Amino acid sequence: MKRFLIFALSVLLALSCAAGFAACNILPPDDETGGTVQPVDPNDPNDPDDPDDPDKPHEHNFGEWVVTIPATCTEAGEEQRTCSCGETETRTVAASGHDYVNGVCTRCGDTIAATDDSYFTFTELEDGTYSVALGLDPKILFEVVIPREHDGRPVTQIEDRAFMNCTGLTSITIPDSVISIGDFAFEGCMNLVNVTIGSGVTSIGVHAFYKCWWLTSITVSAGNPVYHSDENCLIETESKTLVVGCENSIIPDDSSVTSIGKYAFSCCLGLASISIPDSVTSIGARAFENCYNLTRITIPDSVTSIGTGAFESCYNLTGITIPDSVTSIGEGLFSGCSGLTSITIPDGVTSIERSAFGGCDSLTSITIPDSVTSIGEWSFYGCESLTSVTIPDSVISIGNGVFTDCDSLTSITIPDSVTSIGEGAFTRCDSLTSVTIGDGVTSIGAWAFSGCSSLTSITIPDSVTSIGERAFYDCDSLTSVTIGDSVTSIGEDAFCRCTNLTSIIIPDSVTSIGEGAFSGCSGLTSVTFKNPNGWRRDYYTLSAEDLSDPATAAKYLRSTYRYYTWTRE
Repeated sequence: MKRFLIFALSVLLALSCAAGFAACNILPPDDETGGTVQPVDPNDPNDPDDPDDPDKPHEHNFGEWVVTIPATCTEAGEEQRTCSCGETETRTVAASGHDYVNGVCTRCGDTIAATDDSYFTFTELEDGTYSVALGLDPKILFEVVIPREHDGRPVTQIEDRAFMNCTGLTSITIPDSVISIGDFAFEGCMNLVNVTIGSGVTSIGVHAFYKCWWLTSITVSAGNPVYHSDENCLIETESKTLVVGCENSIIPDDSSVTSIGKYAFSCCLGLASISIPDSVTSIGARAFENCYNLTRITIPDSVTSIGTGAFESCYNLTGITIPDSVTSIGEGLFSGCSGLTSITIPDGVTSIERSAFGGCDSLTSITIPDSVTSIGEWSFYGCESLTSVTIPDSVISIGNGVFTDCDSLTSITIPDSVTSIGEGAFTRCDSLTSVTIGDGVTSIGAWAFSGCSSLTSITIPDSVTSIGERAFYDCDSLTSVTIGDSVTSIGEDAFCRCTNLTSIIIPDSVTSIGEGAFSGCSGLTSVTFKNPNGWRRDYYTLSAEDLSDPATAAKYLRSTYRYYTWTRE
């Protein structure tokens, strides 16, 4: 016990001495062999612990790493960090690499060609082969290479609508194993650029490549028995029909093409011009519709038939020559060609069909040859710049809405050969001031001149037997109306809201006046009935004495009994 106390006191004494040395800036011995303990001068410039010592090495204090060049899936990036002293360090960040899901990289959106079976859906057919369709989101961008086989058996069909509206699809390769391409198979693939069709394809469905806006390359593999390609044209060999064209197409002039098929170039937005060779005899329906950038086209004399809507909505088409060999201007042929300023219809044409020039709002004049016998309904609807038109004596009918909304048309002469003016034929021709109706016209259709706000007078010839409902509705500048002696009926609202009409004579031939025929004619003060006897409003007899007074008759028609149908026995 005594030894233990002595030992403890010795340790305590040693610790106390060490603390005392430290408090007095006295260093302990340099080593175990002992040494002189020297006091330390706090002002000594050679003190190794002096923070202001210029010879002491600097220790960097760097901040966080900052990205200066982001790494991509394929290229390395860089990061930097900066010390408080201003010095920087740089390090390389490795490329992340692609992470493809369903053919599309989740990091950068890059695509890979869809070649694996997992990208498609397959349906087994009766013969043991397979049909194929897209198995992914149709908006995903990728190239597609259709597999030749599935489960060891050939893929022979591309299903109807298989890739319809696959808006990101840029390239399609169809293998030799495929025999048929279904209806609408690639319709709406607006970004499809390249098409390669295998040697086995013998059937291509309706609208298979319709609305492929930017198609530039079409190739058919050698040895195909039904189709071939030439200058980016898909051609049905035996029939010599150009089935599908594109913006880079040059129609061959070696007589391998005699017909341009339906919708062949439809919606080729990049097509600016095209020459049709002399071997071509027909242009199919809507062959060039919606070729918005088409400005020029040459149609040779060999062409005898141009189908419905062949050039519809070719907005930038400014001029075109129709050859003498064409006998009919088909339905909607140039409808919506808003850049077309003039057109010459050849002498061989006998009919202008429905909406042939509808919406050609830059068309200023048109010459209709003597060979034309009928002008179809809505033929010149909305031709806002059309100022004049001559209707030849050969025309026997003017269809419904033919010149509706021709805002600049100032005068029109309807020849004696015309027997009927269709419904709405001249509706809302705001600038029309003069109308001459030929003696052959027997009927004026409903709404025929409705809204012709500049029309001041109209003479209805004796040949006319009926005036349709609202035929002159809202012609608020009309001051003079002469009704021929053969008219038997005046339709409902026929002269409604002709506010400047002051007087009118109802001939003896008239036996029916429709409801509201003169309603809203606020200026009408005089109506002369050539025969005031026997008139009834519905089931009530109207006084012949009252109707013999022009002022009273005007009041009755204008307001008192305007909502009744008047008839005479």
